[in-house]
Amino acid sequence: IAAGACVKKKAAPRMSPQEKFERASDDIEGRGKTPDPKRGLTTLEQTCTGDKHGPSCRLLGFLYVRGRAPATKDDKKAADYFAKGCSGGDLEACTDVGDLAVRTGDYGKARMAFQHGCELGSGVACARDGDLLEGGLGGSKDVTTANAIFKKALDKLTPQCPATGWADGAACAWLGWIYENGKGAPKDLTKAVTAYRAGCNAGHGEACMNLGKALDAGYGGSKDEAGANKAY
Repeated sequence: IAAGACVKKKAAPRMSPQEKFERASDDIEGRGKTPDPKRGLTTLEQTCTGDKHGPSCRLLGFLYVRGRAPATKDDKKAADYFAKGCSGGDLEACTDVGDLAVRTGDYGKARMAFQHGCELGSGVACARDGDLLEGGLGGSKDVTTANAIFKKALDKLTPQCPATGWADGAACAWLGWIYENGKGAPKDLTKAVTAYRAGCNAGHGEACMNLGKALDAGYGGSKDEAGANKAY
């Protein structure tokens, strides 16, 4: 999805890793004349392992972590593929490594993954790294360093979440969280609502949920029950 499965694809050189990734994605999504999900899975595995194509590795992780056919749920395989995707330069895969580690209780691994993703330029990874540092999860508690990382996250997330036009839903969700909780920036509930709204409009479920809660609470003005219900 993050690589554009639902939008018109750009032309890719024939038999390039990107072109093979797109054909595999079509097979898995049931598009084309004779789609074959099993063939798609095999192609992704070859492109990930042989071509070290980050997006292919990340999509494999997505399939295994959710048990999406033709893959069967396997958190270990998912973690391995997310790690390969991160090594292959896919920033979202770095965040996925950390996210899966958090959900399985391996906070030390999560902290390393988010730190690496942050160093590579992911604002979401920076925000999540700061959150673990501030809470002392997966290592020592370091509020001073966490605040510096939150400021770094803010700088990276802000241009990805304009109030109008294309926005990155995950970036907006975390930007709203930063403003709602005053992490690395003064607390600003109006800016939090604006970010959550942009993220929700971009189709990010957590941003929509946070927008609903914010409107129910009257952040940045009066309560808006109708708007909250729409967001939910």
